[in-house]
Amino acid sequence: MHGALDLKEQFFIVNGRRHGVRLLKPEGGGHLVVVVDGKKAQIEFKEEFRYGSPFSLNISGKPHRVELNKINRNVHFSIKIDGKTHKVQCETTKTILEPTFKPSLPTLEKKPIRKAVSERGTVTAPMPGKVVLLRVKVGDPVRVGEPLCVLEAMKMENEITAPVTGTIKEILISEGANVNNGDALIVIE
Repeated sequence: MHGALDLKEQFFIVNGRRHGVRLLKPEGGGHLVVVVDGKKAQIEFKEEFRYGSPFSLNISGKPHRVELNKINRNVHFSIKIDGKTHKVQCETTKTILEPTFKPSLPTLEKKPIRKAVSERGTVTAPMPGKVVLLRVKVGDPVRVGEPLCVLEAMKMENEITAPVTGTIKEILISEGANVNNGDALIVIE
């Protein structure tokens, strides 16, 4: 696809099977193209979507009714397409939560996976995206699993939660900021 922004491939586990997903976003408008395991499909959103609310979209010209639902924080979600539910896990998020995972694809930047996230209390971005909501401020007490912020990636909202119990020492991002995979977001002491 000439003249398009080619976003990095992400991996998802859908109903127990691993799939590579890449987005091709046309420059200057046009429909989004998603590539799943090498097969291209054009996506046209007919209405804005929110978690838990059905919305319409066309996939390669065919209309579909879709609903996204959060299951377990930012790790799992379900997607219902035309009445059939699929359980989905973002493998990128899994790499932060399970530091023993070793990606098989080379990365563009040599950023080490922060194995001691909970020891240092530094919360990092599990994927590139845009900060759409901060739920805490400096000085707030937090417990493990408590929501800290919401990161939008690939038109999906991902809730970032506290890996440790403590107090918010520093917030390194602001609403509207773009972050990369592994960027430090919040420090908890």
